[in-house]
Amino acid sequence: MGSPRNRAPQATPRTLQDEPLLGALQAARAGRIAEAEVVVREAVARAPQAAAPRHALALVLHLQGSLQEAHDELAQAVEANPTDRAARTLLGRLLYDLERDSEARAVLEPLVEADPSDRVTARQLLTVLMRIADVDAVLALCEPWLLEQPDEPYVLACRAWAIEMQGRVDEAAAIYRSLIERGERACDSWHRLARLHEPLDAEAIARLAEDTDLDDGQRSVASFALGEAHKKDGRYDEAFAAFAQGNALMGIHHDREQHRVLVERTLELASPGLLQRLAAQGDPDEAPIFIVGMPRSGTSLVEQILGAHSGVQQLGERSDIAELARDMSGRVGMPFPDGLLGISRRVARRQARLYKESVGVDPSASRFTDKAPGNWLFLGIIAALFPKARIVHCRRNPLDTIVSNYFTNFGPTRCQSSYDLEDLRWNYENYARAMQHWHEVLPLPILDLDYERLVQEGEPQMRRLVEFAGLEWEEACGRPHESKQRCMTASSHQVSKPIHGGSVAAWRRYEAHLQDLLPLLDLWQDPLAASA
Repeated sequence: MGSPRNRAPQATPRTLQDEPLLGALQAARAGRIAEAEVVVREAVARAPQAAAPRHALALVLHLQGSLQEAHDELAQAVEANPTDRAARTLLGRLLYDLERDSEARAVLEPLVEADPSDRVTARQLLTVLMRIADVDAVLALCEPWLLEQPDEPYVLACRAWAIEMQGRVDEAAAIYRSLIERGERACDSWHRLARLHEPLDAEAIARLAEDTDLDDGQRSVASFALGEAHKKDGRYDEAFAAFAQGNALMGIHHDREQHRVLVERTLELASPGLLQRLAAQGDPDEAPIFIVGMPRSGTSLVEQILGAHSGVQQLGERSDIAELARDMSGRVGMPFPDGLLGISRRVARRQARLYKESVGVDPSASRFTDKAPGNWLFLGIIAALFPKARIVHCRRNPLDTIVSNYFTNFGPTRCQSSYDLEDLRWNYENYARAMQHWHEVLPLPILDLDYERLVQEGEPQMRRLVEFAGLEWEEACGRPHESKQRCMTASSHQVSKPIHGGSVAAWRRYEAHLQDLLPLLDLWQDPLAASA
């Protein structure tokens, strides 16, 4: 969602002041990670029950990017020394990096409640709360902090994000501009202003994007802001170049082969027979509506339309289903997707109950929406847990989808295939293949909703959506931009405005840069041409 970045603290915890461990950590932070890993692994081997060596190993593995192994080592360190706040804070950070947000919150929140003066832990908790879009909790943490430290830049930026999500755009913009004037968090602040379509100073942003004294993360954010400034001015080639620089500076490399194997194995296992067996075991609640598709395909708009209905609880963009998939080996003894084979009636009912508790389902609501575009991969799990759920599949021109993703800074942990055009092409092809398979085998109703028809035709498509949800039409559904429900995604500003078709075929402005992607149009039929 592009919320303020939180970088890992560099201070060495007091529990790791042992000279060999301290030297290893200093070597790791100097880039000599392999050397450091040898030292700390030897320390673990000498004292396998001790907390400090495993804590040090987790720090080195975290710097290395081996997040799951770092988590596993640190979990053992915390078990050995549960009073070590620094270890538990790092555990929360690792859970955040692994996108296990509810677990990260559960680790960090008690630490902050026990010691509100621990700003390192409070800062990490703020980052988690923003990603799960708990605006009220963010403000509750920021307000007392700012009473003590009214000029703390990161907390001011977090508060600005929260009130922006509440629709108080002018107040948020004023905070962002004050930070820029002070020379604090200027890259992030320009980026937020750009997403709000506020006036921008392209020259000032360009200086930040080219400032090699800044780290790559800051320059990346500035480059995305510069792209928005050029796009707004109609300088499309310069905009594309700025976005390309922003994506390159992110330094994120998507493992295409690993993802391909995961998708292929999922579709191989998801046979009609298995899915029918699973569907007989889950929670028969008719309330769930899962909104899936590629990011930037209209999922937020669809969620706002349904959320405007008096009988719908809008849960927002949730990671709970993905977390269930990642944790499947602990529940059924096999990792996802093979774990689908081990889901019993007891497991399905229990996981459905835990899911509802985690997302906070209101039992009085006729329907609830879970909008996580990437859940297209996990529709087999959804069918097992909720055999009467409805699936809304948002479709959009593949080149418009890819351009919109490429022009969006989702942050370092989300949508990791969006920072490279070839990764995006690869991901789109996997997604299209999976959705074709689900249409053939999934025992759940799927509504294909085309972004182009939705924004061009308006109410007829909205009525079609509401009817599919099993609800009576309400006039508020035709005015989603007036909805009081909060949208916390990269589309938050767009969905607060009346629906328009200004983004349809926007890819043509950048066609010269997209020649290798043109074959993707063969996977898509223009719904406007088909309905003409």
